Amino acid sequence: MLMKKRQLEKIKAKSVSTLRSEVLKLKKEKQIVSAQIKIGREANLKKAHGLGRDIAQIMTIIHEKERKEK
Repeated sequence: MLMKKRQLEKIKAKSVSTLRSEVLKLKKEKQIVSAQIKIGREANLKKAHGLGRDIAQIMTIIHEKERKEK
């Protein structure tokens, strides 16, 4: 689920609270996918890595917005 530039632009337009809820959803999804990989249910082994990358990108946007507010 690697984000493309268009998706990043849409995410940058969202508020910090919305982004935080998005991060929580992605973290839960990553936890589920990681568990499925461990038990052999998930075939795409890079899916958890992609979710982690998405989380990091959103967290970066959150920190940038917080710095601008100060």
